[in-house]
Amino acid sequence: MLTIFLKINKIMKITIENYGKKMSVETENEDVCIDEYISIFYGLLVTATFNPAGIIEGFKEFVEEHND
Repeated sequence: MLTIFLKINKIMKITIENYGKKMSVETENEDVCIDEYISIFYGLLVTATFNPAGIIEGFKEFVEEHND
């Protein structure tokens, strides 16, 4: 389950709950560029025990499927 919380004090938080574990990333502000989001998602997926090569392949497949 992926949950994104935007708090009133302008902190962006992304949390992944998987196999009874909870991994979160918070930024100091909610003004995050796409490169930062990709890096955050990549790091969270690695932390959730996904294979780094599999994550990159998944990103590539996603881009290919959605590149119109």
